[in-house]
Amino acid sequence: MKKDLFLYKGLLVLVCASSMLLSCKKNNNDSQAPAQSNLVIVNVAPKAGPLDITLAGKKLADKLAYGSYSGQPGAPYLSVSANAASSLKVATGSGTVVIDDKLKLEANKRYSLIVYDTLAKTGTSKLLYTLLPDDITPPAKGKSNIRFFHLSPNTPAVHIDIIKDKDSLRLTSTPAVYLTSATAVAEAARFSTINSGTYVIKVKITDSGNKLKTILVIPNVVLADQKIFTISLKGLSGLTDANTLGIHLIQHK
Repeated sequence: MKKDLFLYKGLLVLVCASSMLLSCKKNNNDSQAPAQSNLVIVNVAPKAGPLDITLAGKKLADKLAYGSYSGQPGAPYLSVSANAASSLKVATGSGTVVIDDKLKLEANKRYSLIVYDTLAKTGTSKLLYTLLPDDITPPAKGKSNIRFFHLSPNTPAVHIDIIKDKDSLRLTSTPAVYLTSATAVAEAARFSTINSGTYVIKVKITDSGNKLKTILVIPNVVLADQKIFTISLKGLSGLTDANTLGIHLIQHK
């Protein structure tokens, strides 16, 4: 009898322990954080002014200035909830919504959300954006990873030459045209590997005589060792104010 009672008590303890374990496991599953993505937000929309960017009802950027991006160089990414259809709203300082769309963000992925174009050019109250997947696997020692986008609305197709000492490299095998919805995003998002160092960037167009003409020279562009960069042509040709033609640089890592 005592032996049966002892076995009964033992089984009761085992059942209780199992119930508590299952309960804890369920609670842990219930309390798991939602899957996350990482997003860098970029404002290269001339004449649009500072922008407010909201994703899934959460404001990610408040008055993000033209020519700037979220975070800081080397750490620009914001953690956001992964979602197959996250509501994106971009508004000007006056509250005018210039982008209203949905983003598909996969878990554990990194993206660049680039807002560009200009309100004056479109004649409407809308801007453009592109969502680019970012592979920030660091390159080998002595190397940097770069990619280039043409985001100047009124500038024709360009060639981009980068020069270091006596070395010259053309980033564009064919003239780069203004980024549109027809651009193959996956291909455009790829990074190329070059030697790290301090470069001069030259932007060139083909003139009426079918010769290359340099329209912009940017000296002392540091592409640091084992870092990753996006280089964009921003602004408007023909202006001399803050919206003039220039180069925008994002350091992803």
